Formats: sequence, structure tokens, C-alpha cells
Amino acid sequence: MSKREVRFFNTTGPCNPDMHYMLPPEERLVGATLRSGLRKGRGNV
Repeated sequence: MSKREVRFFNTTGPCNPDMHYMLPPEERLVGATLRSGLRKGRGNV
């Protein structure tokens, strides 16, 4: 990445760490798994 290129958050497709800001998915996945389990009628996930 050259000095002129600015990284940004990509919301439309695959992310490239050299071009896009990246956030760790772990925190978001835990909540998604919990919500998915609750939608399927499971009390404790």
C-alpha cells in the first residue's frame, strides 16, 4: 500500500487487510450464535 492510499471499511465484499480496516469477528459471532439459537427455540445455547 502506497502512502497515498487510504484504508477504509469495506462493507460490500471480501476484505483485504492491506486495503481495508479489519475488526476481529469473535465478539460479533458470539452474539450472532446466541440470537440464532434463541430464534430456533433453544433456551440455553
